[in-house]
Amino acid sequence: MSLEVKLDRASKFYEPGERVTGTITVNDTQSQIQHSGITLLAEGYMDTVSIIRGNIGRPPMKEEDRVVFMKKKITLQDSGKVTTSNAIPFDFVLEATEKNEQLLEAYIGVEFSVVVSTILALNYKV
Repeated sequence: MSLEVKLDRASKFYEPGERVTGTITVNDTQSQIQHSGITLLAEGYMDTVSIIRGNIGRPPMKEEDRVVFMKKKITLQDSGKVTTSNAIPFDFVLEATEKNEQLLEAYIGVEFSVVVSTILALNYKV
């Protein structure tokens, strides 16, 4: 089984306040999969450049030491069945969710990078 994530825009550059939209598709040999929920986690945080470039410079920061700007957990589907190869839409606004933080429009530096990651979780029953 695999999950395919597609953004609706060709450009992967987003600014604070923009809506991020796209779809996920579950690919499997079965036509339907029983699941106990599909969740999307979208995070924006600052980490060292090593998380992107590998073992160059400082190692990645521990999760508890990162500066987190945004953390959103979005339920795309509650438990049930998902038909494989059918696209499931998602959308969220790129905005700060953490107290006293603002999203950075740009950051240029040698030691650190701003990382926005999206994690999808499909909890399925065998």
